[in-house]
Amino acid sequence: MLPFLRNQKEGSASESVEPTKRNPDLDDNSDDSLLGASIEQLLSPASSMAERIDALKAAFQILENQPHSEVSHNG
Repeated sequence: MLPFLRNQKEGSASESVEPTKRNPDLDDNSDDSLLGASIEQLLSPASSMAERIDALKAAFQILENQPHSEVSHNG
């Protein structure tokens, strides 16, 4: 018998895994929850400067995407 075939064992059978039923999070993608998450990241002392910049950009993007009326800022 060839040496590389000598130590092969038969595969073991595994039992079927029962599927896990997951429920959707309630309103986790609302603008307020996304804005809150970005503000938490912005104010977190463990955040790096790059993470804080990304969080600030995300907060502005979320606010910009919300319905609003444009106002003239020309004094």
